[in-house]
Amino acid sequence: MPHKIVLVSLFLFFSFWSLAQKQETINIVINKTPASVRVVAPKKERKVQNELRYYWYKDKHIVNTQGGYEGKLLHGYYIEYYPNGQLKIKGTFRYGIQQGEWKYWDSEGNLQRVESWKNNQLNGKSFLYEKGKIIKEITYKSGNKVSEKEVVSEEK
Repeated sequence: MPHKIVLVSLFLFFSFWSLAQKQETINIVINKTPASVRVVAPKKERKVQNELRYYWYKDKHIVNTQGGYEGKLLHGYYIEYYPNGQLKIKGTFRYGIQQGEWKYWDSEGNLQRVESWKNNQLNGKSFLYEKGKIIKEITYKSGNKVSEKEVVSEEK
């Protein structure tokens, strides 16, 4: 009986494992700067929405098109660097679409802005930074600016 349980468990594990989509991490150069990105080749054609812009990888290039793709979709983390090794951009794609928090730095490593994305549209609060402090807060809903306010920090 224990042998049957082990065999069934192994069968189920390998069945689910074989169904998983193969992801790979690719290190490429974009406009003379290095980047690291995860890509996935979907097992079947994913249904796309015509109003959304999809980011994908083909022939050593990242491209984006509205309403479709032809290659491996960016899926997972995305990191881009300056030539000096400093972080430039860091965010996440979900099947070719920007999602979640995206951060942007200058070439000295100072945070410049933090944005919140949903379905390739700014959604939620975005923050602009100067000298390490928030100077502006902008709120978006489905890509449209809802509000903007200057943030005054108290110097002591």
